[in-house]
Amino acid sequence: MMGDARDIARMLGKKANQKVPTRVRATVTKVEPSRTWVRINGSSGETPCASTSASVKPGDAVSVLITGNRATIEGNYTSPA
Repeated sequence: MMGDARDIARMLGKKANQKVPTRVRATVTKVEPSRTWVRINGSSGETPCASTSASVKPGDAVSVLITGNRATIEGNYTSPA
């Protein structure tokens, strides 16, 4: 019985550590040379994005991919290229 509990705990721990990508909509709040900041829809705080594959400026609506603890801007809804 104790072995079953350990197996379940180990399985849940592995699930919690998996990096499942999540795409969200956000608005660009600030663009700096090394980092772009966004406000994810429904959030009150700003999130730093480590990289971007789209040209963006403050106020643009963008698609953000979040994987683990990393946010990346994938596309620009306001000005698609």
